[in-house]
Amino acid sequence: MTPLIVTVTGPSNSGKTVLAGDLIKDSFEPLTSSTTRRKRRGERDGTDYHFLSHEAFDKMLAEDAFIEHISYDNQNYGISSQEALRAFAMGKPAVLVAEPHGVEQIGHYCRARGWKELRAFVYNPPQVLVERMLERVVHDLEAEKNPLAGEAIQACLAEFAKKSDGLSLFERAVQRQGNPDLAEASGAEKETIRRILRGMAAQLGLDDDGETAMILDSHAPRMGKMLDFEQRRWVGRALSGEDGYDMIFDRFDSNNRQEIVAKVINAAKAIMVAAPDESAGLAAADLAPVDLTADSTPVDSANGGRAIAPGRARGR
Repeated sequence: MTPLIVTVTGPSNSGKTVLAGDLIKDSFEPLTSSTTRRKRRGERDGTDYHFLSHEAFDKMLAEDAFIEHISYDNQNYGISSQEALRAFAMGKPAVLVAEPHGVEQIGHYCRARGWKELRAFVYNPPQVLVERMLERVVHDLEAEKNPLAGEAIQACLAEFAKKSDGLSLFERAVQRQGNPDLAEASGAEKETIRRILRGMAAQLGLDDDGETAMILDSHAPRMGKMLDFEQRRWVGRALSGEDGYDMIFDRFDSNNRQEIVAKVINAAKAIMVAAPDESAGLAAADLAPVDLTADSTPVDSANGGRAIAPGRARGR
């Protein structure tokens, strides 16, 4: 078969992981990332990630063993070249969730080897992104069964919707989509997000100290990045066409999920049918398995989805 890598990109909580999972159920092969971060509750080594020590990751990086890699929150993430070759050896198109920088790296790698790529970008209104992240905060606080959880989330959303200097945090996020070169969010805005999360913890009856404080302190900057940097540099550049995505969906939820999955599947099939079979260029030695799990780290206690911009074909 023609080697094809499908990348799914979008801001935090946009549904990109769900979309990639649906493609996997339709016989796409997942490319499992390697990472130096610690396992989260419920994650499995070798399935969710290959969990590596910093030393093991650095060694692979020095050996040019990654088709893409990135650092985030002082941790490293990457896809090994052996992961891609493993998928091709199975006769399947590969799929992975990637950040924009990783998509570019993968694109260069694919073009240098005559492989094909399909870039999909998915996002949602800021209100949807924030609600999903608040649900994740509640999960990490192990407060899903708290009878006040739903009420606390709605109270937080109301705080995000309050206007300051004429705009709510949601409206500022939308404004940034069309202005990717806007200055970074102010310190006051970041502190507002921290205050809202602390208020939610108090409403849940949790003390803002110890483990609770650590969880809130980790989520606050991520939420700030989602509403600021990711809107300016990820969504903004996607909508402008600067990052050259092939498919862009402005909403992904239960109402249009099946429709979007079908569109991506059909686009991938069209590429594979139109492109010549280049799998013969994969040497048998390139397909040898590699053990990415030998050195792991210890366990630490988620409109109509229309294609807005078709993107560039990039020679397909």
